[in-house]
Amino acid sequence: MKRVALFLGLAVLAVACATAGTMLIPDQPTASGRIKGPEAIVLQFLAGDVVARSLEVKPDGTTTWQEGHAAAAPDAIAVWVKRGDALVPYVNTQMMSPLVDAQEFVIGPGDVLDINVWKNPDVSRQVPVRPDGRISLPLLGDVPAAGFTPAGLKVQLQAQFTRFIANPEVTVVVSQVHSYQIYVQGTVSHPGTYPIDGRTTLVQAISLAGGLGEFAGRGKIVILRQLTGGAKRFVVNYDDIVAGARPDEVLRPGDTIIVP
Repeated sequence: MKRVALFLGLAVLAVACATAGTMLIPDQPTASGRIKGPEAIVLQFLAGDVVARSLEVKPDGTTTWQEGHAAAAPDAIAVWVKRGDALVPYVNTQMMSPLVDAQEFVIGPGDVLDINVWKNPDVSRQVPVRPDGRISLPLLGDVPAAGFTPAGLKVQLQAQFTRFIANPEVTVVVSQVHSYQIYVQGTVSHPGTYPIDGRTTLVQAISLAGGLGEFAGRGKIVILRQLTGGAKRFVVNYDDIVAGARPDEVLRPGDTIIVP
């Protein structure tokens, strides 16, 4: 059981490293670096200093996801040991160089993927990414895909296929791209659907839509985002961004911006 839990923890950590930029060592107080029996590992996916998502890996291998409060895409991970109700930094975590470029392709709903498991044609498939961000594969069932890079999804699938196949070799190829667009609605000059290429922010998206209307609710702009656990709603103050009081929000493919 300990080996299973350790393997799962390492697999999750590998996926995390493949889908975020930098591994952070949190500030003091520090821990010894040793994880005791009842303790859990907590991975916090950070957008700046704000937690976007967190994953708790318990000693028995069970995992729990919790959504945070950041609208921007995560760009770092902090690793903690959970002792009782306290989170203690895990000081043996190593600083890592960025593994994912800001312009690297991220899978989204509507994309079509070629999943090939070497020497296992029965479980190899071409599959669409559903609106809920998942794909369906033999043996594994429904698997989250949206939000991963192809390399990150490969790591996730290989870890899951090891339950059924010895030393699986998985390749993930994006054969059709349909997800790289955003939707702008409400009080803008030109509401509609806009294709995006690389990193696009909220201010840039509003510019694509011709700018805000005269009576736009500048302080109550809504970003709707489809996540694995369902839709998430963020409220953003446009004037705060323009004034430099807060960073501009980096959008994800499939986001809907609503200007009241």
